[in-house]
Amino acid sequence: HHESPDAAPYQRLFTRRKANMSFIYRCADGYISYIGNTDRQWAGAKKMMGNPEWLEGELFDTSQARLENADAVEAALAEWYTTHTKEERFAVGQLHHLPVYPVYEPAEVARNSQYEARGFFIEHDHPVAGRVKMPGAPYVLSRPPWRIRRPAPRRGEHNREILEAQLSRRDSSAA
Repeated sequence: HHESPDAAPYQRLFTRRKANMSFIYRCADGYISYIGNTDRQWAGAKKMMGNPEWLEGELFDTSQARLENADAVEAALAEWYTTHTKEERFAVGQLHHLPVYPVYEPAEVARNSQYEARGFFIEHDHPVAGRVKMPGAPYVLSRPPWRIRRPAPRRGEHNREILEAQLSRRDSSAA
């Protein structure tokens, strides 16, 4: 198979083409995530940003055109997000029914009002770490009730048990 001399530059451009836009953007106080390129989401994103005139036109009319011009779309979003906090941008995104949400640091997750309201984090007595706050049930069922059956294992706690099981399987498969 022989390629024409014009194929090499095209191939180089093709392999550098983006497959998707960025989905994490810096805000005044951290980061926010926005994932969305459908026409409905784009219309909402433009409204969310105050309908800047320069985002109108054929360069951004379709999802394919937006992907081909992702650098301009990303620049617009990046600039817009940095001017406010992630909670402010999250609230505006929600008003426009957009997949926009804050990227929380671990301490922020631990203080999250939704998690607190549903009692997601629980206190647990660990044999080494002592009393620790940790994630609880991922969802609540009436039957059977969720519970912790045993603490997180300590380093090496189950080594003998695991090695014996592996040796047992090896010996039984060799027979």
